Amino acid sequence: MIMKRQLLALGLLVACAFTTLAATPPPEKLLPADTVAVVTVPDFTKASATWKQAPASLLWADPAMKAFKDKFMGKFRSDLVEPMEKSWALSFPSTPSWRKVR
Repeated sequence: MIMKRQLLALGLLVACAFTTLAATPPPEKLLPADTVAVVTVPDFTKASATWKQAPASLLWADPAMKAFKDKFMGKFRSDLVEPMEKSWALSFPSTPSWRKVR
């Protein structure tokens, strides 16, 4: 019985090793032919740092924009996000997981 468990564990380990060694195909190969657009960000940390210095991002983060931003985001949530959540029976987080600091 112990030998069977050890062989099973070894088999699972080998199977996992082979799946991690397999190359991940590019998005063009994974998506259907009628896909309209694909955006990939190979280095998200660098892209995020670059975006934080972009003029649009600096304007959005400016304290003078707080009242406008709060009103805009409230309207965006009430007019777009909440109806989608109700009609599709899902829930969007207030802060996407990809935006959380790691």
